[in-house]
Amino acid sequence: MKQPTETETILLSALRQVAGRSRGLQSCGDVRRIAKLPKSVFDAEALRLARERKLVLHEHDFPQSLSDTKRAELVEDGKGRVFVGMALPLLATELPEVKLLNKARLYGTGAPVRIATLRKDVGLTDSEFDVALGVLQRLQKVALYRDDNRATAKDAGTYFVSGEPRHILYVKG
Repeated sequence: MKQPTETETILLSALRQVAGRSRGLQSCGDVRRIAKLPKSVFDAEALRLARERKLVLHEHDFPQSLSDTKRAELVEDGKGRVFVGMALPLLATELPEVKLLNKARLYGTGAPVRIATLRKDVGLTDSEFDVALGVLQRLQKVALYRDDNRATAKDAGTYFVSGEPRHILYVKG
């Protein structure tokens, strides 16, 4: 595996610094200010890293509307394309639904798992968990059931499907 260049290290470190814990899109200008690289070097490195899939660039949809000062903050490819933001690529294993499914599989395929247990163990926020569980259900990777002893319970162990409570998850084969 090829060692990262000094410029690559500077740019990716600046991106991580701007991003903090967020994996979302960051302003090219914010990253540029921290990296303190000349525009031509920064732009060339960002484009190279994007080609190598080490970062993701987001293209501006109407760069002609920008002032020269604003354009100077962004990444330009020399062919008319202007990129306003960048982000670290999200690995498939970092997707919330993949994390949730992998954690649920540890309990065994076809084995009942309490949603409350998964919610505590998987390390997602409540909203990330709910969205991920909804995705897995729509993809038919899991089956959700109500615990008849807790049919009306509304707590951390409850997930609602069309207004109906679900408390138990089964991973499908």
